[in-house]
Amino acid sequence: MSQTEPLDQDPVFQLKGSMLAITVLELARNDLDALDRQLAAKVALAPNFFNNAPLVLALDKLPAGQGSIDLPA
Repeated sequence: MSQTEPLDQDPVFQLKGSMLAITVLELARNDLDALDRQLAAKVALAPNFFNNAPLVLALDKLPAGQGSIDLPA
């Protein structure tokens, strides 16, 4: 932006404040079969719940020694 261009001259954007809700999926154990079943049951109750919604996958509560998570699975 040049020094000679005023800030109030025909704005090209607008900032709007809001709190974006983010769902956190916190894994309690490394059991992908159980995760699949339980998550499918939740989605069956609210089929559009995850549509276009951000999701954080939290792995920090997993007990040590359960091996690595197979994320592609």
